[in-house]
Amino acid sequence: MIAVGARARERALEPCAALALEESVPALLVHLLELDETRLSRLSAVHGPRFLLVLGETEDLPWTFGISYLGKDAGAPRLLLPTTLAPSVPSALFERAVALHCAELPAPWAVSLEPPRVISVSRAASLSRARVRGLFEARP
Repeated sequence: MIAVGARARERALEPCAALALEESVPALLVHLLELDETRLSRLSAVHGPRFLLVLGETEDLPWTFGISYLGKDAGAPRLLLPTTLAPSVPSALFERAVALHCAELPAPWAVSLEPPRVISVSRAASLSRARVRGLFEARP
């Protein structure tokens, strides 16, 4: 077994997703509620009890302190990886390992390297002000 860590990327990826974990989720939800309806409608999201992943074009993504941004790495087309961090092994090898380890989760996947987390992006749904309010009200 090979241990996988994170290293700084030589060139940052273009962001196409914003990931909030744990205590950063409410700040991202508040920021989403501040967006105009047109911009919000161009975004989609997937969420869980301790995360919120927002997907969209770079110019439409919300920019909020405390969240991380993910992008597409040509070497791992089924993954969204941190824009400034890369796995310590080749991206294609890392993608194969994620696919084997997370076979129960449908691809594509968003990956946080620090802390380690894999999220299926397959169920991302369009955002609206009503949906964001619902997510905000459902928070524990």
